[in-house]
Amino acid sequence: MSNFLDRNKVLLTEIAQSAPLRKGPLIGKSTMTTVYQLGSYYSAHLDQVVHLALKEHPYESRGLMDLAVIQVIAEKCPNVYDELPLVHGFLRGKPDEYIGVITEDFSEGRIHKIEEGKDRGFFVFPEAPHELKGTVARADIDTYDLAASSFFVNGKRRIGDFNSFYSGMDIEELERRFMISRISSELEKYVIRISYDP
Repeated sequence: MSNFLDRNKVLLTEIAQSAPLRKGPLIGKSTMTTVYQLGSYYSAHLDQVVHLALKEHPYESRGLMDLAVIQVIAEKCPNVYDELPLVHGFLRGKPDEYIGVITEDFSEGRIHKIEEGKDRGFFVFPEAPHELKGTVARADIDTYDLAASSFFVNGKRRIGDFNSFYSGMDIEELERRFMISRISSELEKYVIRISYDP
């Protein structure tokens, strides 16, 4: 188990024990995903304030895939560990209804402007996470798709969109690259259940 997954469980436990999660203003929106502020809390484990976001997407399986990719990046590319979201979990209501994914709010409550990596180049994207090509991502991944996985906050690169790393793969390749069955069998460890509307 990677250090990311160990830390992830600790942070999700802290979040579950903190104040109620409340959906705040819109942070961003794409074709199928809408991202909202979800407040912040002080993490004793990290000794810092963690800003949270809620990613609303119709398919929980995408969040599962994202978590699998994150842990593989953490294991294979430790040099980009600090660019990954601090936390990645699943928010469910009653009766076990999937609400969305809890993750880090890179904007820290819309204090910081977020620039998408795909907007920082034209045909050539020198700031894309090329170190993931051939390790986590396929060797033939399009450079634009690689750039689209990243965001820039105050000039610092963060990696937060993982769809391009697994899009189009069949189940055998997904299992070989990302060990989906392992993450799926442990999914309950990364779920927060609430009895109220966020």
